[in-house]
Amino acid sequence: MEALRQRTGCEPVHWYAQPLDVRVSALAFGRRGHRCVVLSGGLLALRNRRPETFEAVVLHELAHVRNRDIDLSFLTIISARVSLPVLVLTVASGVLWEHLHGLGGTGSLAAGLSNSLKGLCLVVAMPLTRRAVLRSREYYADARARQWAGSPAALRALLEVKENRRRLPGRLLRVHPTARQRRDMLDDPEPLFRSGFWELLAAGCVLGALYTDLATTFVLNSALGPGAETAREVLALGTLGTLLAVVVAFFTLRLQEGFPGGRPGLLGAPVWGLACGIALGGGVANPGVTFALASVGQVGAGLLPWTALLALGGYAAVRWTAAALPWWRPVLRGPHARAAWCVLPVAAGALFGCVLVWLMELMVTQALMSTLLGGHAPELVSFLLGAASDAVVRSPFLLCAALLAALVPLLGQAAPPGARAARQALGRTVAGALRAGLWLAAALALLGSGPRVLLAYAAVAALLAVLAVRTGRRPRPGGLPFAHATLAAVLAAVTAHGGAALLLTLVTPRPPRAPAASCSRAASARSWPWASPPASRQPAGGRPLPGDEALARPRPRLFSRFCWGFTMGGVVRSPPVQPLGALPRGIMGSSSRKVCERPPMGEPPSTTYLRIPRRARPASLTDHGTVVTR
Repeated sequence: MEALRQRTGCEPVHWYAQPLDVRVSALAFGRRGHRCVVLSGGLLALRNRRPETFEAVVLHELAHVRNRDIDLSFLTIISARVSLPVLVLTVASGVLWEHLHGLGGTGSLAAGLSNSLKGLCLVVAMPLTRRAVLRSREYYADARARQWAGSPAALRALLEVKENRRRLPGRLLRVHPTARQRRDMLDDPEPLFRSGFWELLAAGCVLGALYTDLATTFVLNSALGPGAETAREVLALGTLGTLLAVVVAFFTLRLQEGFPGGRPGLLGAPVWGLACGIALGGGVANPGVTFALASVGQVGAGLLPWTALLALGGYAAVRWTAAALPWWRPVLRGPHARAAWCVLPVAAGALFGCVLVWLMELMVTQALMSTLLGGHAPELVSFLLGAASDAVVRSPFLLCAALLAALVPLLGQAAPPGARAARQALGRTVAGALRAGLWLAAALALLGSGPRVLLAYAAVAALLAVLAVRTGRRPRPGGLPFAHATLAAVLAAVTAHGGAALLLTLVTPRPPRAPAASCSRAASARSWPWASPPASRQPAGGRPLPGDEALARPRPRLFSRFCWGFTMGGVVRSPPVQPLGALPRGIMGSSSRKVCERPPMGEPPSTTYLRIPRRARPASLTDHGTVVTR
């Protein structure tokens, strides 16, 4: 027995015998550092009569020890048993909680139903996932035992025995696979290396539900106060991006191990399953999304194009991971492996998080766009217009994602000690992009004002395309022309826009700062007629009507102008803020918002703000006097 264990390379195992059990069976159990294997009396009787069968069963149990199946099974069972009562309570209390503590109306009812639906989906998925994990560990133990034995004949002969144990009729309800299923898996182990639709649907549903819970939690409110909303968003997107990167990397590694040459048709079902799961957990089961859609009278037809966008993003993520991992494998096995294991997940999580900033808010943007269009446009049109406008507003995050997508494989190529040529090629690409970006920044600072701004940006876009083509066609060792081209174009664009904004900020004279710290409705009406309600709607005393709260945007500082130097295709210059540049940032998600307060009589305002008219707000929000922040 000890010779078998040393041949397999397992950790030390304590052997036990159960001589009164006449069945041919074995069991592996124990904790870390104290693994145990129990052999039945029927199996011990085969040691002299059929040694190959005895060895196959023992190797199967050692494979459980080597694969850490004991720990995985324990965590799976404990997680299911602990979370199941909580999820059942969530299903029962979802609608009741919103009825007691919500705002009332159709939106609150939809939010409560989405909470109950999320709990119901997890209640169904949890036991099915537990059984699927336990079945899969048997398949992987058989595969490793076959690899150690060199031939599946002995284990297959053992599985040919007719089973007398009673099995559940459903395939998804079984904890242990049948002998026929195990024989089929020994003959064709390819299913072990590819993921199915339902497997990734469950993973996506859990990830979407986790994002929903983190994005709507109230735990951080008492600790962070006004910054709790930003902290929740960063926490939710960072967690979802990192876990999604882990899921995609595991899925990609399984495919590369089982199908080294690749095979068409292996990405369709898993990618769609992951997209449908995220749409179900982060959209249908998201009370914020259902409240927004129900408040404007929509039924959620935009979920179909949203799921298609999620599937397209999942396909791109799998292809990018498959292209980047081979460059990082030598680094992960080299002397700096610990630092690489820390940097790579953070970079991949940041990349996916920057894309999810745009993708996960599209349904709320659709509801807002439908409100701005008067509620008469079809849902598909509202979704497309909202997605396009939100992509422009979130363009800094998308540019950061493109920069990371190009930089991660290039860093993996240049990180090994002997990759001097790759490091030189990367340095030349970065230097050329920075030079081009500085020249473009100077050109934008000279031409980017007045009616010539659109012509200037069109010329910049054309020059960036030429730079990308020239960088990609340049011969270099190691390849990756598309990554070099993308890095050069994005880095030059960021340098151009940020540099132009910084130059315009430095050369534009600032007006004298007003002493007041808040804004006046009367003074704002004299400066910006579109930012204040008509005089007939203002009661005596200057007090605002219910629902007439304003969204204020303070004057951007130097660093803010440098980072967010462009909005809706134009550079945000010194005040007064242009209405065209302030409109999308005030409505679609400004980086800083503040509710205006009335200053003493006669003092000028220190901030300019945008007020959404009453007719452009959802009825439920106007009735309760809620400040519209998106």
